[in-house]
Amino acid sequence: LTDCIKVLEMSFSGRNQTFNATTLTNNGFYPNVSLGEFQKLHRVPSNIADDAVENQVSLAMGAVNLALEDTKAKAQWAATEYANLAAIDATDNGNRQRFYRAAVYYRAKAKLLKDFQTFNRRPVAENQATESDEIYKTLIAESRRAMNQLPGIATTINVELL
Repeated sequence: LTDCIKVLEMSFSGRNQTFNATTLTNNGFYPNVSLGEFQKLHRVPSNIADDAVENQVSLAMGAVNLALEDTKAKAQWAATEYANLAAIDATDNGNRQRFYRAAVYYRAKAKLLKDFQTFNRRPVAENQATESDEIYKTLIAESRRAMNQLPGIATTINVELL
C-alpha cells in the first residue's frame, strides 16, 4: 500500500469531496487498484471511513482474482509470454484492465452498500433495505459481467425471430 494522501475535489453539491489516493498493489498479473478512482467512479460518499473503503476494495480484488484464477483464459494467458494483463492489452488494444477494475469496483460497491445498510436503523431504512438488496444483486451481476468480458465472453444473447 502506498501512503494515504487526500485529494480534494469540488463536488456538484458545492462541498469538497475528499478522495483517497491509496493504490492497492495487486499480484503482478492483474492491475493495481486505486481507491480514489473507485470513490470517484462509483460516487462513494466521503463520510464512509477510508478503512472501510480500503477493506472492501481489497476483499473484492481478492475475490475477483480467485474467481479468475481457474478460468480457461487465465490458463491460456499464463501459457503465453505475457507477464500481465497490461501486456495482453497492449497487443490488441484491449480493455481487459478496465474490465478487471470494473469487476472489482462493482463488487466492492455492492459490499459497501451491504455494510452501510447495517448502520441505518430508522423506519425509513426498511424500504431502503429491500431496494438495496436489488441494487446489491445488480452490482454483483455487473461484476460478473465484467469478469466475463475479460477473456472476451459475450455477456448478451441476440435472438432473431424466424
